[in-house]
Amino acid sequence: MGKIMIDTDVLIDLLEKKPISILRNLSMKYDFYVSGIVAFEFLTGIYKTKKLKLKKILENNFNIVPISYEIIDLAAEIEAGLMEQGKMLDPRDLLIGATAIFMNIPLRTNNIKDFKRLEKYGLKLKDKFD
Repeated sequence: MGKIMIDTDVLIDLLEKKPISILRNLSMKYDFYVSGIVAFEFLTGIYKTKKLKLKKILENNFNIVPISYEIIDLAAEIEAGLMEQGKMLDPRDLLIGATAIFMNIPLRTNNIKDFKRLEKYGLKLKDKFD
């Protein structure tokens, strides 16, 4: 079974916009991971919209990767490189990307344009499920 890191936009699509059967089918092919930042963004939306049933689906189907010092260190190193090139990235996206790089897990996102900046640092991107 393959591992895949899920970005916030894809998580919202999977849990709020698609039938739950899609998640079930994909979970036979993938172990799902989300950065602590993605979990934070998603949970904020859950509490804002009061769709609390989605919290259990997140907890039961996704491995949540905490933001460790090693991930912060990697993100800071990448940020310094991006600053030198004048290609800054939103700090949340930077931490999401650094988490995927640190874990050596491809990131499934619809935001290819921004995350593409991190490929030279080792980020593997997926724009669709295989």
